[in-house]
Amino acid sequence: MFQTHIRPKCNAVPAAVLLFLALVWSAPVSHAAVTVEFPGPVLLPTPAQTTAGCELPGPGGGGSRFLVGTDNGFVLLMSYQVHLGEIRTVGSVFVGGSITSIAYLPDPGDLVSELVVGTSDPDQLVFVDLGTVAPFLSERDRFDLEEDPGAVAALHVAGGSTPRVVVALPGVDRLVTAIRNGDGWRREAGLDAGDRPVDLVAADLDGDGSAELVVANGGALSRSLHGFTVVDGVLAFDHELLLPAAPRALAVLTGAGADQLAVAVADTALAWSVVPAAGVLVLQDTIVLRVQADDLDFARLYDGRVGLYAASSTRGLVEVVLGDGSSWSPGEIYYPSCRPTRLLAADYDGDAQIDVVSLGSELEAATIMFASGTGTLFGYPVLSLSGQPASATLGDLDLDGFPDAVVGIGGAAVLNSFLGDGTGLQPSPISQVIPFVPGSMTLCQVDSDPTPELVVVSVFDGIIWIMDWQGSEGFLELGTLDLDMPTVKVSADDVDGDGFQDLVVLGTERPEIRICYGAGDGNFNDVRIESFLWQARNVVVVDLDADGRKELVSADGQGRVSYSANLGGREFGGEVRLNADSGSRLLTLGDLDGDLDEDVIVGNVVAGSLTLLENDGNGNLVRRIGSYALAASPTSVLAEDINQDGILDLVVNLRSEGVLNVHYGLGGWAYTQPQEFVGGDDVFILLSDDLNGDLVPDLLTLDETLELGLTMLNVERVPVANEPSALTAICRGDVLEIGIRPGVNFSWDLEARRGTARWHTLAGSAGAVVGDLQSADGGWRLRLDAQDLAGLTPTGAVLELRLVGVTGPDGAARVLVQPCLGGTTPPLTWAREPWPNPFNPLVHARVRLANSGFVEAGIYDLRGRLVKRLLAAEIPAGEYQLGWDGRTGNGPAATGIYLLHI
Repeated sequence: MFQTHIRPKCNAVPAAVLLFLALVWSAPVSHAAVTVEFPGPVLLPTPAQTTAGCELPGPGGGGSRFLVGTDNGFVLLMSYQVHLGEIRTVGSVFVGGSITSIAYLPDPGDLVSELVVGTSDPDQLVFVDLGTVAPFLSERDRFDLEEDPGAVAALHVAGGSTPRVVVALPGVDRLVTAIRNGDGWRREAGLDAGDRPVDLVAADLDGDGSAELVVANGGALSRSLHGFTVVDGVLAFDHELLLPAAPRALAVLTGAGADQLAVAVADTALAWSVVPAAGVLVLQDTIVLRVQADDLDFARLYDGRVGLYAASSTRGLVEVVLGDGSSWSPGEIYYPSCRPTRLLAADYDGDAQIDVVSLGSELEAATIMFASGTGTLFGYPVLSLSGQPASATLGDLDLDGFPDAVVGIGGAAVLNSFLGDGTGLQPSPISQVIPFVPGSMTLCQVDSDPTPELVVVSVFDGIIWIMDWQGSEGFLELGTLDLDMPTVKVSADDVDGDGFQDLVVLGTERPEIRICYGAGDGNFNDVRIESFLWQARNVVVVDLDADGRKELVSADGQGRVSYSANLGGREFGGEVRLNADSGSRLLTLGDLDGDLDEDVIVGNVVAGSLTLLENDGNGNLVRRIGSYALAASPTSVLAEDINQDGILDLVVNLRSEGVLNVHYGLGGWAYTQPQEFVGGDDVFILLSDDLNGDLVPDLLTLDETLELGLTMLNVERVPVANEPSALTAICRGDVLEIGIRPGVNFSWDLEARRGTARWHTLAGSAGAVVGDLQSADGGWRLRLDAQDLAGLTPTGAVLELRLVGVTGPDGAARVLVQPCLGGTTPPLTWAREPWPNPFNPLVHARVRLANSGFVEAGIYDLRGRLVKRLLAAEIPAGEYQLGWDGRTGNGPAATGIYLLHI
């Protein structure tokens, strides 16, 4: 059976003495053959492109379900499946056309909630029943519209009035309304809207429990918000708020009292906060965004702040802005694996943190970014570039132990430098205009200064610039090298083994390279030419004979690779040639066989394959795999131990396919079938390093089309701290609301008791014994008012609930709030607050109990569900120490924030 202990908080009475503190737990991470996820957006397949969506409330106030509309006429019901830990489609209905909008209409009293769906081609409004059992969705009614429908809203009026829906027709500047008529719907006379009604929402503007209608008019003739109210059963215009610029989208933040609105500004990275005052809407705040928003959504966070989520379909971004009631501050920007046109922000997996569903018109899927447990999302944090990336390199510019990134912007004389902070790369760059258009670049140590220098090629004249890092001012020129040749690549290594970095420069017109030997003082006075039989398309240096000096390895792009022995530092022998595969242009180094020397990976761009060459340590390259087939032509290849099993893996950028493939090394020159990741729409550059200080390689992708960088952290996606329960409870004012999800169990009973008293039945599958029981979106909802609760908890003691007839982990659902009906609780004080905090693996706390009494202590997740009970006993007065090792009954808890409640 499931059980839950509840301290109801319903009436304004003296509160019990509670000790309550947040703990930050960092779960232990294993570095041996870990599961690789690069946790980011999760794709939720759909039968066509996604065009509309709607959040759904859940029993007991939780929300695990949402609706998605597609451009081929399907409405999909998606739900978080606890036993799978993922979102699945659990129901669907075909209504035809292309879905333009969906709105949810709560149960009007007949125990069946409804959906209002707008479709184009045919232009219709469709009404769909949302049931509590499979197949969940079924059509109830529909009628034709004279124009493509835009946004749709459902108006609920307090007092049980007849439900009404409103749909915008932007093409004809009209609003169409419909009212419930028996089992169907009746269309009413339309209303004039302003110029081009781009969005509309239902919002309670006066806090009376009834919804008003707010319409955003985005046309040039009326850039405004129009408010409509229901008077004597008729929807009528009430007031207008003129706006400084055209609105693009609306979002509603509900809560106690009147609702709050946010308005996205068209063609500008701004939003406005709008609040009702004296019966009309007024602008409150200007919210500065970093992206132009096509859609907005609000959500309340567990810490009391408000999250505003903005979608940019042009840039393919989701931005988070945080409000604390007095100001708005920027949060993270993420790539949601699509170009989002609609956002649905809610807690879908039951961990009390906000997840974000993105719907995008270019993807046959919805995507979801789950909350990470540390205040961020499992999305790919974005680096904002000044333009299209042309080149990039990683290195520690500021000597803080964390890698930084330098990106050259193609076609512009600009460098973008992104500093690392141990959690990743900062999203905004130090942007610097330089005297040339940057090409190939590398960071290396060329002088005695401890900071690395940037060596970068000027695209148009081939001059090599050497630049020194100056902190917030960017780079300062130290000198230049004019080699009198067009240059396509520069790399740095100690070629001659003298301890100083040398430059290897590849040109385009002659079958040769230049090696500029460094003296360690910033000068390269010895420049030598090394010739090849064929024009080299790429070149690397590697020590093939373990003498500390590097040999030259080149690829000609025609299926041949050659290497030349280093004869004593700055002289090289003749070429030894090997066959690769067609289009041998990419060269990468890595110890593939674990013998402590670097082998050579050749990327064959025409054949779509890799050639793997073993460094035998005796001065030779030996072909181990002549043609390792890939799914498409490689754009770049990396060799990294991605899964931390001690064997290097191959990370291949398949730009034409829009994916990254990871081939995991098995040893013995064998590899797994690839695991596929999406690192952007059009990944031009792929780099790797430990970007967050956990000693595990991460990926940085630079997208040419979206003009952004994506940080793909190689971390473990952890599940929610405790599985959502079949039983939940929450106080809403003076009403205790209990959510019941019996699943496939058709016979169940909800029972309650105080302490060790006998159990009393509150409700069951046959109906309610006490309180008000109604069906609610996949389950049942029991409401107990203050009078009901007075009979259950006359002394304010702990109320224990259990759901009989449903099997599951004991105590998996538990909500603790302050008692509502008096009673006494032994006074508690901290002798010492929990330490250390954050913690891993142990946390301790000391409490002081003034009088003897029953004391209960436990670790809870942010939804109030019990993770670990620490104490439940009658104890004498005194001082006591508590401890937690971060474990639950089912193993280690997930990384995240937990509450110690005593």
